[in-house]
Amino acid sequence: MYSVHIPPVDTLNRWKDRINRIGDRVNHPELFSDIKKACLKKRAFFFAFEKGFFVLRPRPSSVLVWAAASYSPVNRLAVQSQIEDLVREIGGQCIEFWTVRPGFNRVARSLGYSPRPDIWRGVPVTVWRKTL
Repeated sequence: MYSVHIPPVDTLNRWKDRINRIGDRVNHPELFSDIKKACLKKRAFFFAFEKGFFVLRPRPSSVLVWAAASYSPVNRLAVQSQIEDLVREIGGQCIEFWTVRPGFNRVARSLGYSPRPDIWRGVPVTVWRKTL
């Protein structure tokens, strides 16, 4: 189902425009480059599926969903389950993601995440955290 870990350059490049748009929204224009470098150093892991992708970045206190996009509402729920399984497999006990999208509030709460407002690079974000 997924292209995993260190993706072929063409797989990662397929999502470059989408990752750049995410980076633009959060004042992180080098997001694509940072993800690519981290994947090559095995500090982040890129997972692609038919209608989207996600990038996991393990951290000391949680696993960060560094970037993600899905073009199917049904996929979002299935992908969330897969993310949780992957985090558990690597021994993670908590998932965290940051978003500027206010519309995601309803979805995140229904999936068991707790919000915390924050500012990142001068942009207001909501940090969502879920203990597994």
